[in-house]
Amino acid sequence: QLEQLSSVVQNKTLPHSVTGHILLANMARGGVRSSLHVAPDEDARTKGNLSASASKEEVVTAQERESFGLGKGLDWESYESERKKKNMQKMLRYYTLDSSGCPLLNIYLYMWALDDNNHSCRGFRIPDTVVVRDGAPVHWLFTNKEGEIKRKSEPKLHDRKLMLKSLRGKDKAYNEIVAIFIQQKGSSCQVTYMDHYNLEEFLYDEILPDGIIQRMVASPYPNSTNILTSTWYPSVFYLESSTCEMHPGLVQEDVTLKGIVSRDSVPDRLQQRVKTACKAIATHVNHVSPHGYSVSSMQLQWKHDIDGTLWLMWCSGMEVRTMQETNQTKTSTLPASSKRNTNNRNTNQGDRDRNTVRGLSPA
Repeated sequence: QLEQLSSVVQNKTLPHSVTGHILLANMARGGVRSSLHVAPDEDARTKGNLSASASKEEVVTAQERESFGLGKGLDWESYESERKKKNMQKMLRYYTLDSSGCPLLNIYLYMWALDDNNHSCRGFRIPDTVVVRDGAPVHWLFTNKEGEIKRKSEPKLHDRKLMLKSLRGKDKAYNEIVAIFIQQKGSSCQVTYMDHYNLEEFLYDEILPDGIIQRMVASPYPNSTNILTSTWYPSVFYLESSTCEMHPGLVQEDVTLKGIVSRDSVPDRLQQRVKTACKAIATHVNHVSPHGYSVSSMQLQWKHDIDGTLWLMWCSGMEVRTMQETNQTKTSTLPASSKRNTNNRNTNQGDRDRNTVRGLSPA
């Protein structure tokens, strides 16, 4: 067995940490108890380290597949991708978007989940967003430099000092609005604007209210901000631009109805851009959802900053249908002639079954 384990190290150019896991797994399977430390392959060192692209192309052997429970033909990159997707699917089964869930809190996870091309939802960015549930932060999501939506690790999620620093941003005055807190209040959302002092006091409470804490996207005006509100249906789209007042501690029950300074027209190019982003969200939700969600409608809040970047702020409303509900709707809307033909086919099949039971040949 030790000779077999030695050959694995000598013949494999897998990363050392992975090779170590394979050795431990095989030793455990074979009942070998040893404190032997197997050094990395010296020949591999002399030949130079493998490039990242080369290591990604390596195929997992039969022995390694057996140790890790992999399917045939998977390389390590594919294995990691499939593992991530399975974990994401488990999470999405719990965080639903239908009437039993909360789209305000859960929609970010669906945009973070990877599609068949291993991408999150794209075409826009989200600022640092912390989801609070049951009194504590549960998810911290953001968009990286490549435009992918990512999720912070558990240690960072529970580091309030790091959270304060990230949400506050750089070069912000202490009395400047740095973050907002959004809560679901019935059919609308309540928005609270926070400066550095408000945010620090809020984050260091032991128990936090449910909602989302979000870094404020910079506004060219000191006491007001522009919010884009999109209403999307599969065949209808409407976009409204509103300039709303803001100051530390201000609480707005519905940012689209109260505190509005002015309503502005939206350029056609920006309308098309937001419409495309809404369609991308609906499509992505359908692809990654374990429930087979089909988005019937949604209302989203956006920001378009001075650099031309489109930011998704929050979701104030969403209606979805599961795959089962969609199929039931399609069946109920069949023409009467189709329903009669279906009933006739069922009746004829029933007659043939009864004739077979009686020993008669079907007509």
